[in-house]
Amino acid sequence: MALAEKYAKVLSVAKELSVEGLSSEESGGKFHIVGTAPYQLEKDLVWDAVKAISGWEAELDCNLA
Repeated sequence: MALAEKYAKVLSVAKELSVEGLSSEESGGKFHIVGTAPYQLEKDLVWDAVKAISGWEAELDCNLA
């Protein structure tokens, strides 16, 4: 399974929560997500979605400002 498919739910949650400047790419064996959340609550909800996926620690770089 490609990492983009594996983390599609995280991207969906981020879009639903109006994370601005949301972008993602797969490179170097990692999936990178970047964006700006309007409030801390939105960041926390995106991270809740991330942590529901096993193995995220080794394959995901999520940078939400």
